[in-house]
Amino acid sequence: MPRPPALHPDAKLRIVLAVLAGATTTARAAQTAGVTRQSVGNWKRQFLSGGYRALAAPAQLDTREQCLLEEIARLRVALDEACSRLQTQPAALHVPPSPPAPAPVRMRVPECACALTSAA
Repeated sequence: MPRPPALHPDAKLRIVLAVLAGATTTARAAQTAGVTRQSVGNWKRQFLSGGYRALAAPAQLDTREQCLLEEIARLRVALDEACSRLQTQPAALHVPPSPPAPAPVRMRVPECACALTSAA
């Protein structure tokens, strides 16, 4: 299941403050915002430990996501290099056209001696 779009830090702050003030529960706030209870709990913990700035900081990527992003970067570099080589050596890709097909052979059929005799 894809990750939902990230909420703006101001929206996270409003949710956290409402939960801390007792105006709503973590579950109800999560349902209203379309996120998990765990997300609201994480934002609450981040806010209590680092204030608004902690909510605005980009989320930490897990190891697998970090590896995938590094692999994407390497693949982009490799693709750029391959494109550059192809642009500088277009003749290497040129496939010569096939030779033209030979013209049909027209053979002259000799007249048959028996056809000449019967026509006479």
